[in-house]
Amino acid sequence: MNDNNPELCVNLWYYLDAETLNVFLLAGRVYCLGGTLEEKQRLLRALAETDFRVAPTFAVPTTLLRNESDACLGTKPLLPEFVDLYHSEVFHPVWEHLWAELAHLGLAEEMGDKEKLPPPGSPLCLTTCVVEYEDGRLEPLVMPMGKRDGQWSQSEMDDWTFSMG
Repeated sequence: MNDNNPELCVNLWYYLDAETLNVFLLAGRVYCLGGTLEEKQRLLRALAETDFRVAPTFAVPTTLLRNESDACLGTKPLLPEFVDLYHSEVFHPVWEHLWAELAHLGLAEEMGDKEKLPPPGSPLCLTTCVVEYEDGRLEPLVMPMGKRDGQWSQSEMDDWTFSMG
């Protein structure tokens, strides 16, 4: 990998209880990666498989935006399909922490405002589900190259469902 075009890249994780299928924890980590877009994406995916173990974790916000049809939001358990729909609200505390971390390192001014963090769904922001099984085992479900959040095929979803139980 060359050091051309260094950019801020973000890995976000949400932890899913395999038994209840509820999201119970969030995590995130920011990186400054160089190289081509494909090299950065490949490295983000590789890091997503392991770095969730050392990334700071956060509770799922209980103050999410809510309307009458979104019964799963608010103080009720968060279902995984709502992570993508309400990505900004769900990961807000993680995003604030990542920005504060950059500011603490003196990088926030150098990198500009918060808009320099890649937005959710962008090629440089990867969101990964980490499944926690009853025995305590953690398994990250990293999307294959070329996929973006919310773009799992039906067969990939079937495989994932099968592996859960």
